[in-house]
Amino acid sequence: MLPEVLRRRAPAPGAPRTGSRPGAPHLRRLRAALSGYGGEDGAPAWVSGLLAGLQAAVLSFLVVTTPALAAYVATSADPSNADVGWLRAVAVAGALWLLGHGGMLPAGGVTVTLVPLGIAVLALFSAYASARRSAYPTASAWWAGVVGYLLLVVVVLLGVGSAGPAGAGAGAVLRTLVGAAVLATVGTGLGTAQ
Repeated sequence: MLPEVLRRRAPAPGAPRTGSRPGAPHLRRLRAALSGYGGEDGAPAWVSGLLAGLQAAVLSFLVVTTPALAAYVATSADPSNADVGWLRAVAVAGALWLLGHGGMLPAGGVTVTLVPLGIAVLALFSAYASARRSAYPTASAWWAGVVGYLLLVVVVLLGVGSAGPAGAGAGAVLRTLVGAAVLATVGTGLGTAQ
């Protein structure tokens, strides 16, 4: 049996506690979205978005690069391939990955402009899944995710050099960056909207 003082203060089972507001979690999410801070630990939300964008780009790049490296390993014993290194296999895969973002590739006097839609869908899904899993649902995380994705696209553009869109001209590089920005914006935006 509880003393009278404790009985008055203990709420009945199922009754709302005094001081709790209906919808309080939604208000916290709204405040977090407007303030730019995503969690209760005080970490900026844009950091989660930046890491999610980098993660999405790395994952989609690895999905394209891994089969190229496997093909290199399978054919490296052939004496006719003695002059071809594994970095060349990564460069070719990187050029194909950039082609999936809207890039153009020079190939023996012609320019390949056909976009492999499978790589584009892979990039879009990677951006969506990474943002949904890792980024806070804020506008700053969304835009930081796009920037993170574009950072890796620029690194791959520089890494493949003239074998990629840079060999097809400045218009091809611009087209690659715009295509990557569209894919990252849509994918990361859908992922952070949750």
